[in-house]
Amino acid sequence: MNRIISRNLDEIGDKTLPPARAEGPVRMLFLSTQTHGLKSWAHELERATDGRDDVDAVHVRLEATPTMRALARRAAFLESWDFHTVRNKMIWKLTMRPWFRGALPVGRFDVVHCLTHMLGAAASEAIGAMGRGGPALAVALDSTAICNTRDLPYESSSPQYGMLVKYERELFAQSALVNCMSEWARRSIVEDYGITDPGRSIACPMGTVIPETWKDYDAPSESGRPVRLIMIGNPWGRKGGPRLLRWHQEHWAGKAELHIVCKDAPLENAPKNVVWHPFVERETLIGELLPSMDVFVLPTHRDQGSWVIAEAASVGLPSVGTRMAGIPDVVKHGETGYLCGVDDEGDFVDRISELIADAGLRERMGRAARRFAVESLDRDTVHKRAIDRMVEIGLDRRGEAGVRARAA
Repeated sequence: MNRIISRNLDEIGDKTLPPARAEGPVRMLFLSTQTHGLKSWAHELERATDGRDDVDAVHVRLEATPTMRALARRAAFLESWDFHTVRNKMIWKLTMRPWFRGALPVGRFDVVHCLTHMLGAAASEAIGAMGRGGPALAVALDSTAICNTRDLPYESSSPQYGMLVKYERELFAQSALVNCMSEWARRSIVEDYGITDPGRSIACPMGTVIPETWKDYDAPSESGRPVRLIMIGNPWGRKGGPRLLRWHQEHWAGKAELHIVCKDAPLENAPKNVVWHPFVERETLIGELLPSMDVFVLPTHRDQGSWVIAEAASVGLPSVGTRMAGIPDVVKHGETGYLCGVDDEGDFVDRISELIADAGLRERMGRAARRFAVESLDRDTVHKRAIDRMVEIGLDRRGEAGVRARAA
């Protein structure tokens, strides 16, 4: 069950904490960032613990104050000496350190889960101070410093890179579980950081709701309408919007309709056969707009993964995306869609053109995408695995504490 969901410490008090004695459901503390797509992940974890009789969960949604945001703001003029990520880690460490000494004692929990690992500094410090009697530490992440700089266009020459790798090595060594958003990130935990025990890392891809309504390939087609492509994502530039718009105008403007769901796309006067949706409610997006499309396209330049591709698969759309980071976890190349190299514009154009021209291919891939989503991307299955593992870890920690107590 969820005992409380609090914004920072707003709702936290002695009566909203689990019992001090380690008995009954496993006591879990979730500390979660509320930025970008990670906010959605945090809310999925809240949903995954709700109603479970083997979990007693406290969720703290971490929201930065205006002062914290000002201190963490990027300083472009400092270039590689900005230390933006390190500053964020230190700001949250200094903010949360007194929490664990007062209103939010880690000793009231069996497992402390931090989303992301950049929030783990204060928790690991507080747990370490308790010695062998402390709770287990679990951290969640979408990437590591090493795989970011090796596989994505991030700077490894920045002076903060070595600091981040050192911090991550120490944190992962202390963690009983590293909860990864993709198999790509989990491989980095194993191969780059040496966490080889299979019980200490888990890959939970971007789970999504599986709607009952999905693209009906058996319904009569709308006579004469063009094939509909759709892209969803912000920011416009990083997600590959400008080049997708250019491809459309050069190759498919007369045969395909391009729908763009992006608040910062400069499309007030949309080009030929381009439909701009600055904002769409999630319920409308999943229930109405996506099922009316034919192909999902996301030629992103930099992403650790893609929830929207998982959502497109859940309604039976084939996808064309970038072969990057965790995206192959949600697109099976040649089966549910296609993956292209980030700079291979010719391959993107060819793959999209192939799907525009072949209705039978769209149907086969769309049906395969729906099956894959049902079998592998259902949020009820994906996030349950992580919670189940944390229950095991919490019970093991209690057992170890009991052995020590009897020995004493």
